[in-house]
Amino acid sequence: MNHLNDLTIYLTEKCNFSCSYCYYNKDLKSSLSIEKIKSSLDIFFEKYADKSKPIYITLLGGEPLVEKKLMYQTLDLIKGWKKKAKIKVYLFTNGSLLSRKDAEELLKRNVKIYLSIDGVKESNDRYRKCKGSSAFSQAMKNIRKFPKPLIKKMGVNMVVGKKNCSYLMRNIKFFSKMGLGSIELSLMSYENWPKKSLKKLVEQLDELYVYYNSLFSGKNKQKFRMYQLGELFHGGWDKMDNCTRVKLAPDGNFYFCDAFFSLDSMKRETHKLDNMEKIDALKEEAKQGISKVFPKTFSMHEQNRMIYCPYGVYYYCKQNHKDLKTYLKNFYISSRIYSSFMVHLFEDLRNNKEFLQFYSSQK
Repeated sequence: MNHLNDLTIYLTEKCNFSCSYCYYNKDLKSSLSIEKIKSSLDIFFEKYADKSKPIYITLLGGEPLVEKKLMYQTLDLIKGWKKKAKIKVYLFTNGSLLSRKDAEELLKRNVKIYLSIDGVKESNDRYRKCKGSSAFSQAMKNIRKFPKPLIKKMGVNMVVGKKNCSYLMRNIKFFSKMGLGSIELSLMSYENWPKKSLKKLVEQLDELYVYYNSLFSGKNKQKFRMYQLGELFHGGWDKMDNCTRVKLAPDGNFYFCDAFFSLDSMKRETHKLDNMEKIDALKEEAKQGISKVFPKTFSMHEQNRMIYCPYGVYYYCKQNHKDLKTYLKNFYISSRIYSSFMVHLFEDLRNNKEFLQFYSSQK
């Protein structure tokens, strides 16, 4: 088994939003205890983490700020391990509960904040829902008041699906005007994309290609970082068999993949990792199952030309009795489009001095 260097801690299943694409079983409302987080961090760092390399820890929910006290207690525990390892911490929040005071405190603790907002109101509210008012309005009510220097240190993670892909460039320009330092796209590659939506996605990515190139033309436009470009800049995307991630769920168990989070508590617990050595067996099972449907899957990933990993598709289909071939077909059609866009954008910019300087300073 490869040593692990990427831990996602799902602090809670509780959330004040009800997004249609959320993978959680909506009947579950558990949260981690600080005692369980401490023991899990000890196991992760003492037995499995490769402390010779950077360690990435992401705090998620539900909505992590629903459990604000637990969030800060977790950060205190992580701080103790920073004496023994180089750790980078990320927090994903829908923004509705994020005060300026909390944002400043999190940044003071060197936590990179990502806002989970899918763009302007018409785009965001296609998938993201909350009781009483617009999810967009709830997310932006405090953030609009943040000073520009604070916003610049934050990022946004936009989910792009068939219902909102036509807004992609409008959303990019909206967030760029806000001054956010990072703008990330998370493609809904599990979704069944009709041809009309795929065509619109390609058109929007073509516009983004031209727009992003223009940011590095010496005209002093507001630049923003894109994570996948940064990965390519610093060496490429991980190969699938080099996966070094593990998930700590709100039930207190480690899991190989968050695809298991859609199950009820009893079924999900049968897939917990009693030890991390099981990861290799789970990867091999997925690899064999996927190869029967798409034999070229792994050769494509080994060429470092695909962003997304299909392991989650395999386990989601297996546990929820979905047709693997149908889901994989949809997965590869959309993810090939997005992966190809990122590769070509990087190839076009890799010799641009402004681009090189900007991404060197953002490591």
